[in-house]
Amino acid sequence: MGLKICRPRCPKGGAPPDNTLMKQQDFGLNLNKRRTRKAVFLDEMNLVVPWPELLALIAPHAPRPNTDRTPFELETMLLIHFVQQSSGLSDRAREEALFETPLYREFVGLSSVEGIPDRASILRFRDLLEEHHLADQILATVNGTLIDKGLMLRKATVVDVTLIAAPSSTKNKDGQRDPEMHQTKKVNHWHYGMKCHIGADADSGLIYSVVDKAANVNDVTQASKLVHGEETNVFADAGYHGVAKREKVQGIKASWHVTMRLGKRRALDKSRPWGGYPGPAGAGQGTHPSQRGTPIPRHQAAGWLRQGQVPRAGQQHGQPDDALFR
Repeated sequence: MGLKICRPRCPKGGAPPDNTLMKQQDFGLNLNKRRTRKAVFLDEMNLVVPWPELLALIAPHAPRPNTDRTPFELETMLLIHFVQQSSGLSDRAREEALFETPLYREFVGLSSVEGIPDRASILRFRDLLEEHHLADQILATVNGTLIDKGLMLRKATVVDVTLIAAPSSTKNKDGQRDPEMHQTKKVNHWHYGMKCHIGADADSGLIYSVVDKAANVNDVTQASKLVHGEETNVFADAGYHGVAKREKVQGIKASWHVTMRLGKRRALDKSRPWGGYPGPAGAGQGTHPSQRGTPIPRHQAAGWLRQGQVPRAGQQHGQPDDALFR
């Protein structure tokens, strides 16, 4: 009996599938010139991040190989770390993405025939940065470069908090939870872990300050650590009520714009203009609530910003600019 060769199954009335593109990728050829958003982002990150300065920070702490296995290049591991942080993937997901996505392999300088770092290697590199407190130095170096290139204006700051979950189980070697973690309640739901307090440039959205605390630490207590002191406006949500009265922020010469609490927003008279508030300056009697230190309702703050009623950095009242709340 002769060898039977089966043709690939094709849809009704169609032709067999074309594997030309797959074969071209195997030989390093790609005729598709379309640039995806992910590829554009990686190109922009490659242009603005000072890789030589960052490698100089990490190199003195890099471990020397004590086996016959050739370690991965320090530059490769740093590129993988940046890609992982920008995409928010776990170590396992990042390892699989390097196998599956040629774009990532090309960015970090790995070909399809070379070995790819596994999740253990990715974890060890991140532990290296944490052990020697290099993450803060990396952030400061990158931000310094962005400021020098004019990509971070630092005239207005947005502060916020995000919850980072941690395992709450006690089924481990010590039989107890992580002592650095804690539980907190948000919107009638309990969360266990920590809070990541972030300060970002209001114009570009670039982050320049990060503070990690247990989840039970109040948001407003960390506000002074998130601003740099040179901004003219700081925008925050309702969790930062009373921030302007705290002793640690008295030396910060900035206007604090805090949204109104949900209960007060619901009590607004929606049948009246501006929910019963006097309205922006020049539109009826009274002054703008932010000028009196009154909390701003979230939906009204967006409207006032679009109409130029809340000035941004270097602006006067009445100058329209809707870039922040589009």
